[in-house]
Amino acid sequence: MGVYNLKGNSIQADGIATTTAVDGSAAGIRTKQAVTNVNDTAPTKAELTTAFGNPTTLGRGFIGTVDDADGDTNGYIVWVSDANFYFVKGTKAA
Repeated sequence: MGVYNLKGNSIQADGIATTTAVDGSAAGIRTKQAVTNVNDTAPTKAELTTAFGNPTTLGRGFIGTVDDADGDTNGYIVWVSDANFYFVKGTKAA
């Protein structure tokens, strides 16, 4: 667990910043997005593993998004804790 500034840099105790995979700015945070076909009600662990990789190798704290079949209808925010995926479903605003 680290402390990050809005540029996505880890701020170390010695003041030296190291680059991370987080892309943050005043405009928001950008993370990995997978465009893949997943179950519309609940993506399976197998589908999310295909989209992002094995959750055990992604590591605790990984966050990504899924654009379901590039259909511009359903989207998911996905995160990893230990060896499992968790998600929240979003539906396109009217």
